[in-house]
Amino acid sequence: MGKKTKAGEEMIVVGVEKLYENEHGVALSDKRNWIFRSEITTTQTPAPKPAQVQFPKAPEAEYMRDLIQTPVSLFRFSALTFNAHKIHYNKEWCQEVEGHRDIVVHGPLNLINMVNLWRDVQRGKAIPKRVIYRATSPLYAGEKYRVLLEKEKDKISDVKIVDNYGQVSQLLKTRLSFSEYHEQSTPKTTYSMSQFLEYMRPCL
Repeated sequence: MGKKTKAGEEMIVVGVEKLYENEHGVALSDKRNWIFRSEITTTQTPAPKPAQVQFPKAPEAEYMRDLIQTPVSLFRFSALTFNAHKIHYNKEWCQEVEGHRDIVVHGPLNLINMVNLWRDVQRGKAIPKRVIYRATSPLYAGEKYRVLLEKEKDKISDVKIVDNYGQVSQLLKTRLSFSEYHEQSTPKTTYSMSQFLEYMRPCL
């Protein structure tokens, strides 16, 4: 569908759904919205950094984890996921063409970081039944950010990421608690989510 950005620029939103299934049924449903904008033809000026918020005074939650990505960690994730987008490894492109102040952290990388914190709180024995996430603003290499996980309510956990300037950069909701995991009968292929997260840990 055709939409416009906050700045009034034309963009196209394309919804993509992927189903991973076998003879046991559907193990994973992946729904995403891809945004396509017009080609950038003029140089963009990077926005100045806002005033930093020291993390001891930054938003807190029941569970927290502070992270910082490097150009190397982002390059490795790009290679692992076959992502050739220049905003994740080419600093000159980010600053001179797209107007970012540095290399941009991948949204899916932080999805993994958010789910990892949730799983660690669950002692690594739970598998999310459903995950909904949305990136709201970019995070950059070399800048610290914090993953915040609130206490579970009605078997739903809310997770968010706040950057070093106090701005929310990513939101996530996940369903399936530790106790519910043992009560549910799930296809064997559901374990692929857990295996993928464990495989990703050494790369983060």
